[in-house]
Amino acid sequence: MTVRNESHGNAVEHSYRVNIENGIPVAYECPVDMYHEEACTHHVAVAIREPVLEVASEYESD
Repeated sequence: MTVRNESHGNAVEHSYRVNIENGIPVAYECPVDMYHEEACTHHVAVAIREPVLEVASEYESD
């Protein structure tokens, strides 16, 4: 799924793909992922929003 930081001044350039496997966000394109081992805010945003995670999980499994 694509997650966008709408609060950023240039939100269009701050959209990142988050991949879901077995109901867990596991991979994402955020540049933070390249430099840190912690989950970025985009990864967490998907993980803590159960309805979003549920829909994304169903989409990924199709």
